[in-house]
Amino acid sequence: MSFITTMPYLNLNTYEDASTKEASIVPIRGSKNNLKPIASRRKQNFTIRRTGENEDIVVTFYLTDIVTYKQSKEILVKLNGWETVSTIAALSAVLGLTFFRFDGFVHVSCTARTPSGLLRGDFRLHSQKENLFLLNENNCLVFQNPKPTPVKRLNRKVSNELQKSFEPFLSYTKGMCAIMHFTFELLKEGRANNLTNSELLEFASNEKNPEKQYKAFLFLVNTCWHSHWSSGPEECDKACFTTIKKHFKEVLWKHNRERVFNTELYLDGKLRKDNYKQC
Repeated sequence: MSFITTMPYLNLNTYEDASTKEASIVPIRGSKNNLKPIASRRKQNFTIRRTGENEDIVVTFYLTDIVTYKQSKEILVKLNGWETVSTIAALSAVLGLTFFRFDGFVHVSCTARTPSGLLRGDFRLHSQKENLFLLNENNCLVFQNPKPTPVKRLNRKVSNELQKSFEPFLSYTKGMCAIMHFTFELLKEGRANNLTNSELLEFASNEKNPEKQYKAFLFLVNTCWHSHWSSGPEECDKACFTTIKKHFKEVLWKHNRERVFNTELYLDGKLRKDNYKQC
């Protein structure tokens, strides 16, 4: 069985709970720094210790102090960028809350303090900063500083205006796709034209220079063609313009990110996926 599936349920949500747990564990004999494994004694990468003049109780997972209990009742959770399945499982086991990954980021189901007051829901953790939890009068952990979820919203008017300015090139590309068949020789020729996004858009917009437009077309063929080659040359021919147009639109968005997207921040406990995260 894996380490994740055998993770114990510790539910240490107060300093007193953590202190009692730490005091009850016998250090591994002969280990450096008197290691105290918090789970199985064979798992020496998951430990608990008492540290500093304030006698903080610290839970360490591999090299990261993932949970720190302070006598002031504060509980600090830190990921240090390790948003992994095993880290999520360790946090869930220690605190008794449900931590999970959504849209590439770690979230927790709990009550959180927001500008609208206390809300129950799913909230995103800071990847590098400390995440602060406090126990309320009902003995529930409250997330004090959840990270707002940024979601990009497409400004369709600006996007359509940008695409319209490249309509001649897209018409040219559509015509080329209709009369050309895709071969390895064409792919090889496309590989010789390695363009940045800026160069691609410059070449595509240059109607007075057919050679540059052809190079932009070949570059797009080389970028998009391989995704349909497994279906055979005929299917590749059919899918070519649709794929190229989609890719070209994404290049436009990336190059004009500030104009095309409006970023909105949400802190309402609802899971929101950013469909344009890669743009």
